[in-house]
Amino acid sequence: MAVSDSTGTSNMEFHYTRGDHTLKVPMSLFRENRERLLARLKKNTDLPAANTFVILQGGIEIPFNDTDTNWPFRQESFFQWCFGVEEPGCYGALDLSLEKSILFVPRLPAEYAIWEGKLHTLEDFKKRYGVDETYYTDEIGRILKGKNASLLLTLSGKNSDSGLYAQEAVFDGIGQFQIDNNTLYPEICEWLESNRGDYKSSKALAWTTIFLEEGMNIQELPLIVKKINDIGLVCNGKGKNDATPFDSRYLDTFKKKEQFGVISKGNRKQAVEKIDIETKIAKQRIDIETEEGTAILFSSDLECLKHTNIEEILEGLNSSHSTKGIYSLLENKISDEINCRIALQGLRKIIEMENVQRRYKNAKLLRQEQLVVNTINRDAVLKQLVKMIVRSQDSQMIVEGLCALKKDKFSPPRNIYRDYLSDEALIRASDGDFTLSQLMDVIKVLSSYKDSRYQEFIDILWVGIANREEEINADLLVPLFKLMYLFNQSKNMVRIILEKKLSEHWLRLTGSQIGEILNCYHRDVLSLGCLISASKWASVSMNTSKEKDLIDFIQSLYAKKYIDDRIELTLEEYMKAKGIHIKDPRLIATIMNYCGTMRVRNVHIISICGEYFIKYGKKLPASLLAPILMPFGLLDIEPPHSKLFWEVFEEVLFEKFLDLKPNEILDILLSCIYLEKYPLSFWEIVVKSHSLDMIYKKKHTIFNKDLLYKLILFDASMYIECEHYRNFRVNSNSIAKSLFVDVRLRRIINQIYKPLECVVGKEKKLSKNVLLSKLPFINFYVLDILIHSLSVSTEIFNLYLQSNRNLNTVVLIHLPEHYCRNTKHLIGPQMTRKRQIRKLGFRVVSLNYMTLENLLDQPEELSNYLIQNFEAAEDARVIKSAKEIDVLRYVVKISSEAHKAVMRMVRPGLAEFQAEAAFLNYVYSIGGCRHVSYTCICGSGHNASILHYGHAGAPNSKIIQDGDMCLFDMGGNYCGYAADITCSFPANGKFTNDQKFIYNAVLNARDAVMKAAKPGVSWTDMHLLANETMLSSLKEGGLLIGDVKDMIESGLNEVFQPHGLGHLMGLDVHDVGGYLPGHPERSTSAGIRKLRTARTLHTGMVLTIEPGCYFIDCLLDAALNDPKQSQFIVREQLERFRGWGGIRIEDDVLITETGVENLTQVPRTIEEIENWMAVGRSDLKLPQDK
Repeated sequence: MAVSDSTGTSNMEFHYTRGDHTLKVPMSLFRENRERLLARLKKNTDLPAANTFVILQGGIEIPFNDTDTNWPFRQESFFQWCFGVEEPGCYGALDLSLEKSILFVPRLPAEYAIWEGKLHTLEDFKKRYGVDETYYTDEIGRILKGKNASLLLTLSGKNSDSGLYAQEAVFDGIGQFQIDNNTLYPEICEWLESNRGDYKSSKALAWTTIFLEEGMNIQELPLIVKKINDIGLVCNGKGKNDATPFDSRYLDTFKKKEQFGVISKGNRKQAVEKIDIETKIAKQRIDIETEEGTAILFSSDLECLKHTNIEEILEGLNSSHSTKGIYSLLENKISDEINCRIALQGLRKIIEMENVQRRYKNAKLLRQEQLVVNTINRDAVLKQLVKMIVRSQDSQMIVEGLCALKKDKFSPPRNIYRDYLSDEALIRASDGDFTLSQLMDVIKVLSSYKDSRYQEFIDILWVGIANREEEINADLLVPLFKLMYLFNQSKNMVRIILEKKLSEHWLRLTGSQIGEILNCYHRDVLSLGCLISASKWASVSMNTSKEKDLIDFIQSLYAKKYIDDRIELTLEEYMKAKGIHIKDPRLIATIMNYCGTMRVRNVHIISICGEYFIKYGKKLPASLLAPILMPFGLLDIEPPHSKLFWEVFEEVLFEKFLDLKPNEILDILLSCIYLEKYPLSFWEIVVKSHSLDMIYKKKHTIFNKDLLYKLILFDASMYIECEHYRNFRVNSNSIAKSLFVDVRLRRIINQIYKPLECVVGKEKKLSKNVLLSKLPFINFYVLDILIHSLSVSTEIFNLYLQSNRNLNTVVLIHLPEHYCRNTKHLIGPQMTRKRQIRKLGFRVVSLNYMTLENLLDQPEELSNYLIQNFEAAEDARVIKSAKEIDVLRYVVKISSEAHKAVMRMVRPGLAEFQAEAAFLNYVYSIGGCRHVSYTCICGSGHNASILHYGHAGAPNSKIIQDGDMCLFDMGGNYCGYAADITCSFPANGKFTNDQKFIYNAVLNARDAVMKAAKPGVSWTDMHLLANETMLSSLKEGGLLIGDVKDMIESGLNEVFQPHGLGHLMGLDVHDVGGYLPGHPERSTSAGIRKLRTARTLHTGMVLTIEPGCYFIDCLLDAALNDPKQSQFIVREQLERFRGWGGIRIEDDVLITETGVENLTQVPRTIEEIENWMAVGRSDLKLPQDK
C-alpha cells in the first residue's frame, strides 16, 4: 500500500501532516483514544477481559457511478478515532486482556507500485500508526483464532443526526466467533469523565424504544429499562391487596389493548442502590420485553419523612457563611441519617456560597477556597447529599434538587450529581409519581442544563404525561403546549395527547389561550385537530370574548397563516354585530392586517372597518393607520361612503404624517394606487420633508431595498396613471438589476409556449419575460409573455415602437397567491399591473396558473382554454381599439340623425309605432343599419315611465296626445356595433313649466357626470353624483325637502331613478365586462344595486350616460308609506306628477385621456329642442290625416 507523494505522510512519518506549515498531529492521539476505550470497557461492563477483542472495519473506496474512478476517500469515523489510518480497506483489533492494538491492511498486487505508488511493508504501517502488530486483511480470521479470541465486540448503532447505522465489521471467518454488537457502540460514543475523571455513569438504567399505536399513528418512542442483577429483590411482594392497577393504554402494541396486571412488588433501595435490605417499600412492577432486555416500570407509595432535628439543622445551615462551615456541620449529621429536607437545604447552601465566592473574591482567594473544597472532599459530600435526596419518597424533593443543581457553576455541565437526580426523575416519571406541575418543572430544568444528554432525557418524560393524561385540564393545556418544542423523538406522541385534551377543553379556553397554543407550533406544521379546535372556538366564543383575547387569537392565526370558511364567517358576523362599537382600535387593525395577509376579500368585514375609520380615524394612533388602510387597496375593495372616506383619509394623513414611518407611508400610498387614487399633494409633502433620504442612504440593506422597490413602484405608477405627474422622480438605477422570476412561472411558460404559438398563428412572435424600455426594471413590469409583430423575440420591448393601441398582447399568468382567497378576484397589485399594462397600449390576456397546470396533459383542452381566454379577453371588448371607435362613432352619428328626424315629425295624433318606423327607415335607408341594437322604446305620456316599453305586450301602440312628453330610446346597429340613444321632448314641441322643471333636473345630472367622468373615476361615484344632482334640483323645485345625502342614505334616489347611470357599449348594447372577476362586484345597497357595472373608468371605454326621473306609481306609493323616505317628499307637489310619465337623457360617450367625448349629436337643452322641432312641422302629413 502506498500514500501519494503529494502528501506530507508519504515517508510514513509517525504523525499526520500536510507540510511544515501545517499542524502535525501525533499518532499518540489515537493511541490514547484506544487506551481510554479499553479502560472504559473494563470499568463499565461485566465482559470477561480474556479472549475478548474489539473489531473495527475502516472505510472503503466507492466508485463514481459506473466509472473506473472513485469518490474522494474519507475514513470511517470510529475507525479513525481509534487508529488514525488514512488508507482505505483496513481493519483494526484491540485485545481487551493484553491491551494491544492490531492493524490489518490490504494485501496489494505488485502492479500497484506501477499505477498507484510505493508498496509499503507491514513494518512501515506499524511504525507509521504506532500499533503493536500489523497483518494483512486476508489473515484476520486466522490471527484472531491463533490468539484464542472467543468474543468479538463489533460496532452497531444508529446515528441520531443522520438516521444511518454505523458500519459493523465483517470478514471471512467471522462466523467462528461469538459476536456482541450491543456493548461497543454506546461505550465508544459516550466517553465521559466526571469532574475528576473517575465518574462512572449509572448502569441501573438503559435505553430502548417501543412501537406504540395511537389511533392511525404508529410511532417509535424512547423508554428506559431498569437493569436488575437479582430479580428476586423486586419479587418479594407483600400481597395482592397492595397492588394498584396500571393504565396500559400507551402499550397497546405489545399487549393488544389488554391491561397489564401487577406481577409482583419489590424494594427500590434493594433494586437500585442494593443497600438497606430490611427497608421494604411497596412497589408496582410492569415488565416490557425489548431487544435491550426487560423494561420495568414502577409505582411507589410515599413514606413519611423523618423530621428529627430538622429545624435545628436548617437554622444552622442558614447561619453558616462559608462552605467549610457547612461541610463541618453536615459531616457531623450524616451519620445521624439526615433527612432529605436537610440534604436539599445543604445542597442549596453550598452552591449559593460557592457562587458568592466566585462572584466577589479575587483569583488568589478563589484558588485558596478551592484548596479548602478539595481538602474537605466536596465531591464526597455532594454525592452523599444527592443520594439522600434521591432516597426521598417525596417527588417534590427531586424537582427542587434538580432546580438547585441548575445554579451549580463549579461543576462541569455534565456531572454525577445531575445524573443521579435525572435518572431518578426518569424513573419517577415512568412510574407516574410526578404530578403534571412537577413534571413540567422537571422538563424546564433539564432543558436549562447545558449538556445535550439532559435534553435527550426529556424525550423519556412523555410517559409521565401519558400516565397523567386524565388530569390534564384547561388550565394545564397552555403550559404543557409551551413545553412541547423541547421534545424530539416523542414530540408527536405528546402532541397527540395534548390535542386530544384540547378537543375536550377548547370551550373553556380564552382567545388568548387558544392563541398561545397555536403559537407553540414553532417550526411545525399545524395539525388538523388543533386547527379544528381553534375554528370551533371562534364560531362559539368570538362574540362573547374580550377584545384583548380576540387580538391575541387573530394574531396567532395570522402568525400561522391559517384561515377557513368558518373563521371568516364568524369574523363577518362579529363585525356586523360589534364592528362600529369596538373600543380597542388595535382589534380593527389586527382584523384588517389578518384579512390583507390571508387575502380574505370579505366586503362586509372590510367595509365595516372602513366605517370605523371614518368615525374614529382622527383618534387613531399613527402606528395603526397602515394596517387599517392597506387592505382596501391590497384586496381591491372600494371604501364605503367613498367621498367621505377619502376626505377623512386626507385629513388624517396630513395631520399624522410626521408620526408615520417611511415603510408605512409607502404602503398607504401604494394602496391608493391600487384603488386608482393618486395622492399627488400628499406625495409632494413627503418629498419636501426629506423622509425618503434615509432610504437612499441605506439602500444596500435588505429592509431598505424593499422600501426602495416600493418607492420606485409608486413613482412609476404615478407616471403611468396620474395625468399631472409628468416625469419620473425616483432614480430606478439605484436598485439592483437582478430580477427574480418565479420558478413556477418559468416552467409553465416553457410548457405552454408551443401550444400558444399554435393559437396566435405564425404571423405573431412570442417573447418570454420581457422588460419595457421606459419603465424601471423591476418584477412588477416583467411581461410573462409578449405576443408582438416584431420579426425576432426580444428581452426588452421598446415602448416607442407602440404607435397603435391593442396591436400587441401581453399574457399574464397568475399564481394562486395572486388571487383573493376562494375567489377568482385578483389582488390589488395584480389588478394594477393589468391596468397599467393596458394603459401602455397592450391587450392583456390573463391565464390561471393552476388551470394551466391541470391541463398540461390534455393538449386539446389546453388549446381550447387558451383560445377562450384570448377571445374573451376583457381588453378586447371593454377597451376599444381605434378602428372599433371609428365604427361606434359612425353608428352613433347615424342614430343621432335618425333621432333628430323623428323629433321633427312627432306631433299629437301620431302613433308611437309610426315614430319607431321613421327611425328604422332612416338608419337602414340612410345609414345601412339593417338591424337595431334592441327593440325601440317609443313611450309617450304615462308610457314614458315604463323603463323597457315597446315589447310585445306594449308594442308602441299608443296615440301620442297633446301635452305628452315623449321618451324615445332607440339605436341602430352597424357591422355588429351598437348605438343607444334616448331623447325626451314634448310631443307638441313646447315644454310646459313642469316639463322644464323635471327635464332640467335630469339634464343637470347628465352635465355633472359629463364634467366629472375621466380615467380613474369610479362609475359608482358617477352614479351617486348624478343622483345627488337630480335630487338637489327636485328639492329646489319644491318637490322634495331635507338633506340630499340623507335622501340617498334612505334609498330615495332609487324611487325616482330605479336603474343605473349607464352601461358599457360595443358589440352588445349592454357590452361584456361589467362585472368580471378581478373587478368590483355588484353592490347590494339600495340606490346602487342596479348598476350594470361598478368599474373604474379607463381610456378607451365606451359607455352610456343616462340619468332619468320617473313617476312610477308603485314606487311612489311604497316611498310614501316608508317613514324614512316619506319625510323628504312634499305630497301636495307630488300629486300633480302622478301619471305624468318620465324623462331620460342618454348619450354614448368615449372615455379619453382627459375626460369624455360625447359621440351623440342631438339637441339637448330646452332651447335647442324647441328650436329644432319648430322647423317644418306644418308641412308634415300623417297617413291618418284626411
